[in-house]
Amino acid sequence: MMVWTSVIAALALAVSSASSVEEKPKLVVVIGVDQLIPEQLDRLAPYFGDGYGRFVRTGRNYRRAMLEHANTETGPGYATLGTGCHPSKNGIIANGWFNEDGTGSVYCVEDRDASLVVGFGVPASTATGVSPRNFRVQGLGDWMKFVDEESRVVSLAGKDRAAIGMGGQRPDLCVWWNKKVAGFSTSTYYRAELPEWLSEWNADLAGKVFDGEWGRGWSLDLPDGIEGAGTAPDEREGESSRGNVVKALRDGREEADSLKRRELLGYAGYRSPVGDILTLELAELTVDQFELGADEHPDVLFIGLSGCDVIGHAYGPYSVEVTDLLLRIDRELERLFRRLDEKVGKDSWTAVLTADHGVLMLPEEATMRGIGAERAGRSQLSSTFLGLHEKCVEQYGEDFIALESQSGLRLNNALMESAGVESSEVQALLASELRGADWIERVFVRGELESELSQEDPWLRLAQRCYLRERSPDIVIQARPWLLIGMSTGTSHGSPYPYDRSVPLIFMGKDIAPAVRFDAASTADVVPTVLKLLGIEPPDELDGRALSLR
Repeated sequence: MMVWTSVIAALALAVSSASSVEEKPKLVVVIGVDQLIPEQLDRLAPYFGDGYGRFVRTGRNYRRAMLEHANTETGPGYATLGTGCHPSKNGIIANGWFNEDGTGSVYCVEDRDASLVVGFGVPASTATGVSPRNFRVQGLGDWMKFVDEESRVVSLAGKDRAAIGMGGQRPDLCVWWNKKVAGFSTSTYYRAELPEWLSEWNADLAGKVFDGEWGRGWSLDLPDGIEGAGTAPDEREGESSRGNVVKALRDGREEADSLKRRELLGYAGYRSPVGDILTLELAELTVDQFELGADEHPDVLFIGLSGCDVIGHAYGPYSVEVTDLLLRIDRELERLFRRLDEKVGKDSWTAVLTADHGVLMLPEEATMRGIGAERAGRSQLSSTFLGLHEKCVEQYGEDFIALESQSGLRLNNALMESAGVESSEVQALLASELRGADWIERVFVRGELESELSQEDPWLRLAQRCYLRERSPDIVIQARPWLLIGMSTGTSHGSPYPYDRSVPLIFMGKDIAPAVRFDAASTADVVPTVLKLLGIEPPDELDGRALSLR
């Protein structure tokens, strides 16, 4: 990890200025909602209470906020949010990347020196653990602790890469939903065991869920007239089925075996609103356990809500399922905000709402709206890549392609060197062939990606912000817009197009002027904006900039 001496110096100098700022927030709450798009807040605003609705009505809303990198996946999305740096600098260029030797892939938060810690009587797992060791920069919480060692940092999420991406290098607590054991887990990188209070809370989750309303399944609870808010009809073409989630919840109510109940809870907690509800309940509990916002030392609470992504992948962003989830979570957020008002003080905490990425609507829905969206099978990719292997052998007598995916190609550098063939020559040949494929929009080779950040070509610039030689493909592929590859139902994200890069970005709190702003903004701006709000001058090394909140 890069340690910026200039950053540390700047923050050290900022201690005096930070202490002189009057009425700084005692607590900053950063909420990332996986796959939330700004249109959801627009269309559902009349139906929100004081959760999402509080952001909409009282917040400073940067309505044109966009991710400024190409790989719109959860890993780089939360890493950028948590560090204020683009993936090419923070190190998390994708959810996973090719090994440098071309023999396989690496998960973005993988750490073979760590183990999972799940608590409630379950020993640390022998499976490969996770941690922020692949990150190359510090996060917001780390910089706050440089200034004030007594600041507390807590990060909670439905996904490990979300909690880790936001939490930084040394949070006081970093936990995420573990589907296999149906509870919130951590890693031995952070601590050897969960706090006793959290392990006890984890142990009671099956009873809490199955013995309550969720034991009857997942029944949609939508207000009258919701169709007028752009909510699509139920059971549309292109959707997946909700039936197996409903069944898992119902079976959990009847199941007597505790291990089987845990298995059912792990599944249902990830694929229904249950996971986000439990995450927000845990957030409320950590406010009490860590006494967040209780003194003059500013704290930060990161919350990553994953349900919108998992459910959205299956049913699309305008589905009744996603609509139901968002309205339920609005109520849960309202409860958390009331608790913060009571415990911290209504004018003593600040919150940020954003997302890690956007999403493509169901291609079938896009077609109905007159957009030429389509699904493509992986056979198209296979055919393209087979032709590349054959071309390489035809030209050089050797196959220099080590690994391939729809994101690009990794070449076998050792084999090219032994054959006396320049990598740039092979890249140029294969890139030329790729540009003829009907599913591909752009192709970038290493020389372009490593050149000075492009000011003329926006697609190249977005790709450059996700490029690291040792982790990225040697040849990067950008698929055509409105094309969904390899999914017969549901939808996804990951492209550099506006539908995948558009995210909400709203700040609310005392002395933050409510407004809808249309100037440029991105999630990289969250860290410098929060530092500025706390009276800490943001270091120059950050890619984001402090936004005006007044």
